[in-house]
Amino acid sequence: MLYRTHSMKIPSKSLLRSGKDRLLASDWWLASMNQRARSIASVPVDESCKSDPSKQEENEWKNPDGASDPKAYVRYLDGIFEGMSSSGPVVDYKCTVYERMDIRAGDSIADIGCGTGADVLALAELLSAETKKTTDGVWGKILGVDISDTMVREARDKVSKSRWETSEKKVEISFHTGNAQKLGDRIPSNSFDICRSDRSLQHMPDPQAAVEEMVRISKPGIGRIVISEPDWETLVLDSPSHTRVTRKIVNHFTDTRVNGWMGRQLSRIMKTAGLVDVTILPMTCPVTELGFVRGAYLDKARKIAVEASVVTDQEASDWMEELVALNKNDQFFSTLTIYIARGNKR
Repeated sequence: MLYRTHSMKIPSKSLLRSGKDRLLASDWWLASMNQRARSIASVPVDESCKSDPSKQEENEWKNPDGASDPKAYVRYLDGIFEGMSSSGPVVDYKCTVYERMDIRAGDSIADIGCGTGADVLALAELLSAETKKTTDGVWGKILGVDISDTMVREARDKVSKSRWETSEKKVEISFHTGNAQKLGDRIPSNSFDICRSDRSLQHMPDPQAAVEEMVRISKPGIGRIVISEPDWETLVLDSPSHTRVTRKIVNHFTDTRVNGWMGRQLSRIMKTAGLVDVTILPMTCPVTELGFVRGAYLDKARKIAVEASVVTDQEASDWMEELVALNKNDQFFSTLTIYIARGNKR
């Protein structure tokens, strides 16, 4: 299904970056997520995996459609976006990702692993700002791809409820369900100026295949591939009385991700896929709100560590009590490093 963008008021607080006359959509993106999200919802546990918590963690994001409550994944993502709005460093990371895409008038962009479509809408605003400067009648376009029908339906719903005027925006938006590791049946080669993926490769069984597909569908000599991924072993938590427990929980959480070291692997994977001029920018995002971290990943990390007997229930409870006390005294501190990689297609 193809959509053309409809009008939407952009807050006057929109930012201009790098001295360029470029409208930054991050304020709109964060505001829209605040309106839609109410809380960070926990992803449900697959009953068939209760005896093997690592299996549950490995499978939960491969395709949410198979979960008992696929909508819970939608609520989870929207809650994450809401939490991001309170952290300046996280906003900076999003802005940096957009800037490294080097969006130009009339570009075609593929968002691989688009989730609920929040980034597609923000990127459409940026692309529109560039494309409206031209008078040659060329339209830009954005395609969002996700393996989950649930996510794609939610993304289409977001676009259909937006209020953009077709005559002004000059951007076409479409979505389809597809496996990022094998897009050949849906997307022809040499089709896009930009391919991007944000925190999706960490969930894929074969991230190398996904990057090679992004290279295949990018235009030779023009294509820019921008990928951002966390490295979960860079998760830092200050727990002065429970350092051993912290280390065990964080290491177990990293090891039970499909690709817990995805951030550090981007350079190798992209170069293996044939990309040139590969650059890696690590961005460390401090988070001082325990509630956001618990909803995003910490409660889950604690739960599976106890279930796997990595730590005892008492150790995990004492650990969390200390973090709660630190948070009440405005002393909670954590960081996570996200790696932003860009490469060019020959």
